[in-house]
Amino acid sequence: MVSFSQALSTSYIIAKTSRFVTNHPLYKNKITRNLLIGLGAGYLITKALSFTANALLSLKPGKDLPARYGKRTWALITGASEGIGKAFAIELARRGFNIALMSHNKEKLEAAEREVLAACPGTQTRIIVSDFTKAHEEDFAEKIYAEVNDLDLSILINNAGLFIRKPYTHASIEEIRNLIIMNTLGQALVTRALLPRLAARTQRSAIINLSSCSGILPMPHQQVYGASKSFVDFLSRGLSYEYTNIDILSVQPGLTETKLAEGRDKDWTLAKPEQVVNGALRSLGNTDQTGGYWKHSWKAWYMRNLPEPLQDRYAKKSGPK
Repeated sequence: MVSFSQALSTSYIIAKTSRFVTNHPLYKNKITRNLLIGLGAGYLITKALSFTANALLSLKPGKDLPARYGKRTWALITGASEGIGKAFAIELARRGFNIALMSHNKEKLEAAEREVLAACPGTQTRIIVSDFTKAHEEDFAEKIYAEVNDLDLSILINNAGLFIRKPYTHASIEEIRNLIIMNTLGQALVTRALLPRLAARTQRSAIINLSSCSGILPMPHQQVYGASKSFVDFLSRGLSYEYTNIDILSVQPGLTETKLAEGRDKDWTLAKPEQVVNGALRSLGNTDQTGGYWKHSWKAWYMRNLPEPLQDRYAKKSGPK
């Protein structure tokens, strides 16, 4: 009698599949056997090419962003007071952009602004206080538009987000509501408000949307978060087909040293915010989807290309211990 855990093991699945195929009457026929072998070889070649393309993309040099979008133009970064958002602000300032930092906490924004100016004296900055859990309120996006209307805005980075990792019924109605509003509605409305301006520029513009590898496969205890990040990824890639004069990038990072990682098990893919940011900026203009940091890109490729039974096993294994 095979136990449930044994039935889910990779070796058991491969052995059972192999026996089924080799004992099937179609396989014993030479023509159909050769056809099956050819299909299998074709599948493996396709995956090998996909793996190679992923590797080459990770090594591809980045664009000259100031030349592409305009030096001393402005980048608006939501969720800019800490973590990945603050790392984007500092790195883009180093590359010659002016920075508009947005978050709900003015004191944290001012501290982040001081870090940007300490790293890059001479950078122009602007602080915008806005609470993305209020994105459902009337004129939310219009107020943000008014805050940057006088700026030559060339880059929009939608980074603001919330995270829930607990059994679904342990999450409060307020937590679920705020996460969905911030992670989906806030990004969608701010992008909608600013996109016509970005599309009308004589130089190219860019939009970077922070998704997550949690949006690739459904995971226990983070269903709402993963669903919201899948929304972000689909919105980003759909817009990239619609607005070919804007570089639109969906970034799907894995575990990163931010507040969202607190209390979670660490693994070999753990990255610093700066590593995610540098990887994302290297991908900008080269693709419409990336993990950012190279380890996260490999993890995303692995998650997408596992056979469905192994995806199920991976999801269950990645859940709460």
